[in-house]
Amino acid sequence: MSTTCPTALDQPLLRPAELGDLRLPNRVVMAPMTRARATGEGLVPNGMQAAYYGQWAGAGLIITEGTWVSERAIGFPNVPGVYSEEQVDGWRRVTDTVHAHGGRIVLQLWHTGAASHPDHLGGALPAGPSAVDPRERSYTPGGPKETVTPASVRGRRPAGESARRRRQALRAPEPSSPNSTRPMTIR
Repeated sequence: MSTTCPTALDQPLLRPAELGDLRLPNRVVMAPMTRARATGEGLVPNGMQAAYYGQWAGAGLIITEGTWVSERAIGFPNVPGVYSEEQVDGWRRVTDTVHAHGGRIVLQLWHTGAASHPDHLGGALPAGPSAVDPRERSYTPGGPKETVTPASVRGRRPAGESARRRRQALRAPEPSSPNSTRPMTIR
């Protein structure tokens, strides 16, 4: 009777894979988990995020926690954004750490929309696809609160908003690893 020891390549989960332009060393994908660790002023990713994501660099791909795309997108306390220069620099430190450990990372963009609360928005109403209260609980710095009827954005977008969002997207960290995909052009 002969026994054979399986190698890592015999395990489908540990085999390399391609995902679009990304070449992954394995099929392990770290799912996004909201960590709420951007505790400083400006919701800037900090050393805690860099250390956390750096520890997971051995995964085939890391998908970050949801990241606010604008000040009007916020819906939970202490979650980092990607709409200011300081935030982009913070994410650059995170991605540089992951890339230094040979990892691949993508940023999950997030807008809470109608499920937000005025407490996150300086008293302003959240924006939603229609003026219908989603009847959810929003986790605010003061604890959970019932959502409110949002301002409808149906059929209207502030002048220059598309151009502003494009400029913000182009400020995002560019890949700095040979394992990274090329930056996408946003049209």
